[in-house]
Amino acid sequence: MRWSTVIPSTENLQDQIRELVAAFTKVMSAVLPADYPEIKAQVLGLARSLGNQARAEPLQAAYTVAAVLITAVILGRLGRGKKVTVMDALSEDPDLSVFVGFWQALPQDGPWEKPDLSKDLPPSKDAKDKAKKTLPPRLIVFAPVNSAFEKARGEILNLNEEQWRRLLVTHVAHSEALTEVLEAAETLVSSTNSQIPLACIRDTFSDGSVKVRAPIETSNGLIYRIDAVLQPQKLPLAGR
Repeated sequence: MRWSTVIPSTENLQDQIRELVAAFTKVMSAVLPADYPEIKAQVLGLARSLGNQARAEPLQAAYTVAAVLITAVILGRLGRGKKVTVMDALSEDPDLSVFVGFWQALPQDGPWEKPDLSKDLPPSKDAKDKAKKTLPPRLIVFAPVNSAFEKARGEILNLNEEQWRRLLVTHVAHSEALTEVLEAAETLVSSTNSQIPLACIRDTFSDGSVKVRAPIETSNGLIYRIDAVLQPQKLPLAGR
C-alpha cells in the first residue's frame, strides 16, 4: 500500500481549521435530523467554541472537529434509520484510509482473532446496565491517522506476517464500560492481550491541563483517532 499523509502543514493548520469550523457550522442544520434538537444545539455550540480553540491548540481542534463531524453524519444516518458501524465510520474518514486499507487486507484467519468491525452489538439484557456502569460489549478502536504510519515506517516495514497481524489487531479492544469510565482508566486490554496505555487518547496542554480526545460514536463501538502506531512488542501483556 502506498504510504501517504493528509494532515495539513502546521503553519496553515489554524486557518484551515477555522475555515472548516465555519463550513461545519453551516452544514450541520442540514446533516443532523430534526429528531435530535438537543444534540444539534450542542454540536453547533461546540463548533463555535472550536473557532476559539483553533487559535491556541489547532491540532486538538482538528481532531475534535473530525470526530464531531463524523459523529454528526452518523447521527444523520441513524435519523434516517440506517445503522453506522465502526467499519462504516472508519471508511468515512480520509485521514484513516491507511489503517482501513491495512485492516481490510488482513486475512480473517490467523493467530489473534480479527474482530468484525461491521458486526452489530448484542441487545442489552436489561435496563440496569447503565446503573452498573456497564454496556453490552462494544468495540473500542484506536485508529492511527495516516501520518502515524509514515512516522513508524522504519519500525514496521520489516515485520513478518504474524508480527504485522498482531500489530493491527492490537489496535482493537472490547469493553463493557461506559465511555466516561473507560476514559478515566489508565489502560485497556486489547484483542491481543496487550495493555493499551490510554495516554494515547489524551492531550496535555502547555498549562498542564489534560483533555480526552472526542471519540467517534457508532452503533457498535467507539473510535479514537490517535497520532502514533501502537507497537505490541513494546506493550506489557495483561496480568503481568
